[in-house]
Formats: sequence, C-alpha cells, structure tokens
Amino acid sequence: MFYIGAVVGTTLVGFRNLGESALSLFALTQFDNWGETVMGLSAHHPFAWAFVLGFTIVAAFAVLNLFVGVIVEAVQQAPHAALRAAAPGEAP
Repeated sequence: MFYIGAVVGTTLVGFRNLGESALSLFALTQFDNWGETVMGLSAHHPFAWAFVLGFTIVAAFAVLNLFVGVIVEAVQQAPHAALRAAAPGEAP
C-alpha cells in the first residue's frame, strides 16, 4: 500500500523522490503534519488534497482493520484457553 501510494505521489502529486513520498505518506498514516503536507503540495498541484485525503482514509481503515483483527482473534482464543485450563489432564 505504501509503495503504490509513494509511486503515485511521486509521479502525479509532486513529491520530489520516492523516499520523500514514502516518508510523507508514513507520517500521514499517523495523522502527523497532514495540513502542512497538503499546503506544500497544493502550491504546485491544486488537487493534491484529494490524493492526501484518499490515502489517509485508506491507511486509517487498514490500521483499524488490523486492530479489530487482533481483538477478534483474542476473543476467539479466550474460550479455548479457558477450556484447556479447566481440564489440564485431558487432550484438547
């Protein structure tokens, strides 16, 4: 996701190189300095805000999906662990 976003950011939006684009997108994922990033890009590319907003929404959804997956996995494993603790001599 970051590499594709970095390539798009470099070719279409106006980041100087792939490294700067990837680092800026990583900072945007953490909601860090997104206002300054948009203002800097909007000077040369008026529709850069659409790319930044779209990438931020997709990245936030991906991170939220990871957290939900970890929580669901922990909740599903809890009954199995409780059953193993209740009957230590039996095989599962």
